[in-house]
Parts: sequence; structure tokens; C-alpha cells
Amino acid sequence: MGEHEVKRMTKSVVSPAEIMQFMTHNSLLLYKKKGSRAPLDRITVYQNTENNNPYRKGAVFVSPTKDDLVEGKGYVVTSYETLGEKYQQLSHWTPNTYRGGTYYDFKKRIIKGHKRENLKQINVIGFDIDTKEVDLYGLYLGCEELKLPRPNLLLETPRGYQCFFVLETPFYVHSQNDYKSLRVAERLSDNIRKALCKYVPIDLNCVPFGFYRIPKEDNILDFYEEMANTNLLLSWSKTFEEQEKRKFFENVWSKQVSD
Repeated sequence: MGEHEVKRMTKSVVSPAEIMQFMTHNSLLLYKKKGSRAPLDRITVYQNTENNNPYRKGAVFVSPTKDDLVEGKGYVVTSYETLGEKYQQLSHWTPNTYRGGTYYDFKKRIIKGHKRENLKQINVIGFDIDTKEVDLYGLYLGCEELKLPRPNLLLETPRGYQCFFVLETPFYVHSQNDYKSLRVAERLSDNIRKALCKYVPIDLNCVPFGFYRIPKEDNILDFYEEMANTNLLLSWSKTFEEQEKRKFFENVWSKQVSD
């Protein structure tokens, strides 16, 4: 990665469990519904608060290994307590929250419900860099030149890297208007990846709101705690699309003139 190599985050700064809670906007329960190790009085106070909360908490999906994930095996997790206890034994998770989840086959742990229409909220825009032969400084330079915010999380993977923008205001997904908020989020994700691929080799074909590597002490390279302003990102996306259309018509015009 050259002289501009991104330094690995020190363990004392923030824990992976805290990062996951930050990424998901507290959209899971704080404690397990059964078998919690938290003090009973604290659980009671929390449950009473949640009973008066008009917004239901959601779930994320996790998987122990890449091979398990390929086979559709994993677990449905509804609390940060469980994530904090289990993340060391997991390889992948969904940082975007779903309304809930279940199993096609409980004994074989074949998970069900991680489809786009079941998303509760989109918390992050993530993307893959499927190579280690890259100067990561180019990623941060690209964000600066494109007037994008600084990425909030950079993870190292066995074959490359994964990068995330954590949205200050999540996209809340509803079936009204044919999942309009989901389609807007997908366009934003596409535009960010298209823009940044000029600086680093981003995988443009990965599912934008699917599974990603779970943060751990040994794979976190960089963490930045100021969330990306969602409205500013949407304004940036609109401007980017207008510029891309202008470039397209300019190319068509210049080709017609040269012909």
C-alpha cells in the first residue's frame, strides 16, 4: 500500500461491539430476550422502556464462516448482547437491519428472510475491494476530490478490503410507493461505487445491502465516528448523475462530429 498505508486502529479506541451498534443505529434490542447476563433491574427498566417504544427493533443475520454463508447457513440475531458475545466466532453479518428473520431448516441453520423487501432500514453504504494490490490512500483521496465524506470503517478481508459509510439518517424501508426509499438508497450506492472505482478497483457487482465481513479487533484498519450526512449524500448523488449525463451527451456529440 506504499507510504500512505492506512494504520491499523488501536484496540483501545473503540470495540467491535460498539462499532456494530454505531453502524446499526441501535436498531436491535440491547439485551437478549432469554438468558441475558445483565442485572435483572437493568433488564426490567429497559423492557419497560421498549414496551412504550412505538418503533419495533429489528434483526441482523450472521454466519460463522464463508462456506456456511455460501450454503445459506447462519443465525438470526436480535440483540447487541448476543453480537457482543458471539462476534469472535462469526465471519459475516448484515450491517443493514431487517424486520425479522427465521429459518427454512432450524436444525441445519438455513436462514430465511434476508431479502431486500424485508429490510427494515439501510444504515450503511458498503462496498468491496477484491484485491490487496491497491494503495488505500487513493480511496481517501478519491473521497476528498469527489467531495464525499470520509469513510467510517475500513476492514481488511482475506482477499482485499471492505469500506463503509454510516448514514447519519438511515433509509427506512416501506412497501409504499414500490419501496421508493430502497430504490433511492440503491441508486446512491451505485453512484458512490461508480465514482470511486476511478480511484480504487471496487467490485461493482456485489449486492449493496447484503452480507459483509463482521468487524473484529484483527481486521479493523480505520474507524471514523462522524457519520455521513444523508441529505448531503443525496445532493451529491443528484449532481453526480447530472455530470454523468452531460459527459455521455458530450461523448455522443463529439463522436457524431468526428464521423
